This record gives sequence, structure tokens and C-alpha cells, in this order.
Amino acid sequence: METLSRTAKFLAERFGAQLNLDYVPGKTLFRDALCEELGISEAEAERLCDELEKARLIRFDRSEELGDVWTLLTP
Repeated sequence: METLSRTAKFLAERFGAQLNLDYVPGKTLFRDALCEELGISEAEAERLCDELEKARLIRFDRSEELGDVWTLLTP
């Protein structure tokens, strides 16, 4: 879980607490940032993004008020 916490903190520092993007473009942005920062493959970064979502450290919401928004939490 420590790795997930550090990863979530990195993403929040890089992109802020919220990011107004659709699901796929947002997740792709996170994946690419992790590839660059950690020097890992796209497949590994994608798995890491999935783990962050399961842990609720990154969350995608769709609302009429805010539109499509990614919320990045720091533990």
C-alpha cells in the first residue's frame, strides 16, 4: 500500500486534486505520467492505475454539476 500512497501523491502533486477529463483521456494521462516518472511499461502503469482506482486513491465521477472529473486523493 505504501507504493500506492506514494504513487497517488505523485499524481496529485503533478495534476492537482481534481482534473476535468473524460475517463479514458484522464487515465491515459496518468498512465503516461507514471511511465515517464517510474520508467515502467505502459502495461505496468495501466495495472498501477487500476490498483489506484480499486484503492479509491484516484476516482472518476460524472455529475451534472461538475461534468466528468477525476479526483486524486492523497492518503
